[in-house]
Amino acid sequence: REEASILLIISRAHLARAEYDDAYAFARGSYDLAQSKGLTKASAAAILEMASLLLAVNEDPEAVLQLANEALALFQTQGDWLGEIAARRLVSRAYRADGLTSYAIEALEVSLAIARKLRDRRRVDDLLQALVDIHPPEVAVEVAEEEVRLAAKAGDRRREGTAL
Repeated sequence: REEASILLIISRAHLARAEYDDAYAFARGSYDLAQSKGLTKASAAAILEMASLLLAVNEDPEAVLQLANEALALFQTQGDWLGEIAARRLVSRAYRADGLTSYAIEALEVSLAIARKLRDRRRVDDLLQALVDIHPPEVAVEVAEEEVRLAAKAGDRRREGTAL
């Protein structure tokens, strides 16, 4: 498992240097290694990385969606909610790149519901920001106000303050 994780770290280092072919090769290597050892979560993480790389180089959003949805399904079978959130974020970005804003919003809203269930403030904040960025200004205000209401109802002052 550690070997597959290290290959993903190397892939991200190549991505940071805009060495996309090398980044993809290391992500693919991570996937192949994880698959050969039966590591489902590591396989899903590698698939997600490959999909992110494809999106970064403006590949066909359909190919990105196919990979991201494959990773999503693997994370769901493992009960990995954080992995599921990450996969849905990428699905949203791919839909947005393909001009399918309503589907992008839907993917983010499901992720937001999971983050709220986990009481993960950082992810809630991140997902709210993503939703605000997609929506027109008047709807973005409504999204933020809804979060303030939900946080107040839950008695979560920190979340409420962040949403304000």
